[in-house]
Amino acid sequence: MTLTETAIGVSLQNMLVATDFSHCSIEATRCALGIARRYGSMVQFVHVVHPSEYLLKSLTLDQARDSALGEITHLERDLLGDGSLRGIRHKLLVTSGEVWTTLAEIIEKQAIDVLVVGTHGRTGLAKVVLGSIAETAVHRALCPVLIVGPHMTRFRNSGPPPKTILFPTDLSLETERVAPYAVLLAQKYAAKLVFLNVTLRADKGEAATRKITSHLQDLARREGDDLICCPASIVVPGAPAETILRVAQESNADLIILGIRPSYKPNSHFGLPVAYKVISNADCPVVTIRALHYW
Repeated sequence: MTLTETAIGVSLQNMLVATDFSHCSIEATRCALGIARRYGSMVQFVHVVHPSEYLLKSLTLDQARDSALGEITHLERDLLGDGSLRGIRHKLLVTSGEVWTTLAEIIEKQAIDVLVVGTHGRTGLAKVVLGSIAETAVHRALCPVLIVGPHMTRFRNSGPPPKTILFPTDLSLETERVAPYAVLLAQKYAAKLVFLNVTLRADKGEAATRKITSHLQDLARREGDDLICCPASIVVPGAPAETILRVAQESNADLIILGIRPSYKPNSHFGLPVAYKVISNADCPVVTIRALHYW
């Protein structure tokens, strides 16, 4: 069996797009629709009415919900009109409460495969890149999180599918467990898959190269003739976040996939601070996956 066949839980059939109708969340929506069209996914759009939305505007909860329903319906109409949503199974949901608690309940109850968020939005949803919702999603979501940051210029729904996917790995067991997800996406898009190892010491580069080369050879054996994603490897020394961003630009990466190690993990340099810096500066979407909890 191939790596993607044996990877329990790797799926993109049920997507949850959290929107606050801001420019950044709409960009995230368009990115998600490109993936959904490729995979035949069901897409659920959700807006969570936070108390601040109506209390600060002297509205009742019902008035805030009606306003949000009008906006999400308008968004649907626009996406259908320009063809982005046409033919994609979808549904709309407007609810109220604390934003992350509500999203987490939906993810669990509806077996969501991917949560999609933008990083700049109104109060209540990803206020800034390090804002409470984006930060909490990366830290706590039980599914992969697709995040579109403020600097995204590539991988739009209206453009071609991604040609290059960058998968940074520190070669730990935790981050390597995320590899099947990267392979799945690269296989589906027939994209080049680049494994990047950032070493903290230049003298460790040779050992890292041997290990990552062995990993890719094992991947090729597992996938056999089915491997069409052209995996390659890069091993370079440097600061993790800055190096990931530099290599992403140099390789024209259309998507970055990060396996997130917990911040308490000793000697972890692929933890949350690195992820936040990559998300806030990347010019392509970033998928984050909690490595310890995904399988």
